[in-house]
Amino acid sequence: MNQSHDIEDLKPIKWFRPGVIMILINPFFMPMELLIGLRIPKTIYSKNGKDSGHVIICSDCNSVHDSEIWSKKYNTHTRNWFGLFCPNCGKIIPCYRNIFSSFILLVTIPLWIWWIKKWKKQWLANQTSRFRFMKS
Repeated sequence: MNQSHDIEDLKPIKWFRPGVIMILINPFFMPMELLIGLRIPKTIYSKNGKDSGHVIICSDCNSVHDSEIWSKKYNTHTRNWFGLFCPNCGKIIPCYRNIFSSFILLVTIPLWIWWIKKWKKQWLANQTSRFRFMKS
């Protein structure tokens, strides 16, 4: 899955594209982000052209991943509440957050702040099993 691309050949996709802006400001995307865990990474690159495919570069280990890794095909498109999991280094790839999701999280912080570290640790442990297909 981890494909070798020359980073110079990749074109970054800017955040101010209409589709990304719609996801960031539309209140209907808030439940998908908070309940289902659908996320949009901050670093998306186009392989060679407008819609020929996308890759995501991990900010920690600089590995280049095909965006299909986090797709319905592998059942990894949901449950990404903390960000996208990098199968190479085991760290989190940063993602954008919907403004309404941010507001809900801010208002409800007294309810979840005490358990967030435990939940994040459990979530990271579960991600390894979700990405077993990468090892084969």
